[in-house]
Amino acid sequence: MKAKTKNGFLPNIYQRCGLEFEWRKKWAAEIAESAGRRMTELGKKGRVELVEPDFIFACDKWLCQICFRPIPKFVSSPYDPQRATIDHRLPLAAGGSHTYANLQSPHLGCNSSKGARPQPPT
Repeated sequence: MKAKTKNGFLPNIYQRCGLEFEWRKKWAAEIAESAGRRMTELGKKGRVELVEPDFIFACDKWLCQICFRPIPKFVSSPYDPQRATIDHRLPLAAGGSHTYANLQSPHLGCNSSKGARPQPPT
């Protein structure tokens, strides 16, 4: 993708898979701010990066990183257990950071069943 300078798009690199991407600065900042608030509520300190969820999904090839089945790109309901979500491999509650290296893409149902437990190594 070519870098855009209008409409808040900025270039960045997703280090885990090397894909070049553009992300919406405002959206990424809101997600990072939410993660930062959660870490403060938990009394944890850790790194918080601006994160673009669509590129986590793309780098994970739209596969759930818990059950390894495909994640549909479009679902009819935000409560659909097959919906794509973002998960912290090491949860914020356990001292994990909100960084690309600590994020993965599971189904909503898989993420809910995992809860605030660390992702076991595969």
